[in-house]
Amino acid sequence: MRLERAEIYHISIPMVKPFVTARGVETEQQFLIIKLFAEGAVGIGECSAGVNPQYSCEAIATCKPILIEFLLPGLLGKNIDEVDDLVNAMSRVIGNHMAKSSVEQAYWDLLSQQKGQPIYKLLGGTKKAVDAGAAIGIFSTAHETLQEIDTQLAKGFKRLKLKISPGHDYKILKVVRSHVGKFPLMVDANCSYNLTSAGHQLKRLDALDLTQIEQPLAHDDLIDHANLQKELLTPICLDESIVHVRAAGHAIELQSCRIINVKLSRVGGMSEAKKIHDLCVKHNIGVWAGSMISSGIGLVYDIIYASLPGINYPSDIQESGHYMIDDIVDPPVSMSADGTFDVPQVPGLGVRLDEKKMKTYLIDMHIIS
Repeated sequence: MRLERAEIYHISIPMVKPFVTARGVETEQQFLIIKLFAEGAVGIGECSAGVNPQYSCEAIATCKPILIEFLLPGLLGKNIDEVDDLVNAMSRVIGNHMAKSSVEQAYWDLLSQQKGQPIYKLLGGTKKAVDAGAAIGIFSTAHETLQEIDTQLAKGFKRLKLKISPGHDYKILKVVRSHVGKFPLMVDANCSYNLTSAGHQLKRLDALDLTQIEQPLAHDDLIDHANLQKELLTPICLDESIVHVRAAGHAIELQSCRIINVKLSRVGGMSEAKKIHDLCVKHNIGVWAGSMISSGIGLVYDIIYASLPGINYPSDIQESGHYMIDDIVDPPVSMSADGTFDVPQVPGLGVRLDEKKMKTYLIDMHIIS
């Protein structure tokens, strides 16, 4: 398949309401939407690195020049017939996983159209619908937190994830646990704790029957997570620490976690994410699909990844319009009343870009040929 040209659309969509985590407050989300053209077909991908490099070292402002000046010029004009060929061609650029993931997504879309098969089948997925869980940000009061929880539970989500931080953990979680009863509940600390000063705070959470504590310690740490896991009954889930399959292997060997959250953009794309899935299955490690704050494009790829047979926890997938006031896909990505999302059963993404809305939220666009 000869890759002919690419278009990059930089868009910004305001949030429905501020989303607060231990890392900060988000009021808008910016994306790079990638169109990759080859032999009469167009593949679509998304870079959702965010405005600030607070989740990883990447941000929209760093991904855009990497795509324009390095990644895409190194691919266009070449015949690339398999995903592994694409990954190898991009390997001359070190790191920059979120930028690479957006290109790989667009290529999966092209490959699916070329082969006439749904993307999930090309990846090795088996599920036609996937379980989803809701993520709840940090609110100022318990009343606001419970209101948001009730709103999400009414939609049918199959588990709750609460954002926590030092000083905003056990007390609010105890209230939430009493409110939701036995309903599956987990927490996400976004690297905000320190083992030396806050280990005892995390130990208290064992009493709350949580399914997991996600990324309590530093983003690049495996040793302290291993030491903490020895002290906790609750499984640790690693997120930011797992940037490729090698990191997953090291975490498993060190016993740093019992569960891994895989974000496609964090690890560089679905190809690497599939390798992590396979490794987790081999070692009996729990695995599920995380997500960035994404447009419908990113959401569809998360749904496709969650179709893999080893995904054994509800994944972080939200409907179009959950975080942002609008979406750029038609039809919108929506959840069934039973808390599941349908996996696209047709070649391609199963949704189309709404070009009118793209123009509404457009910051700029670039053509690379």
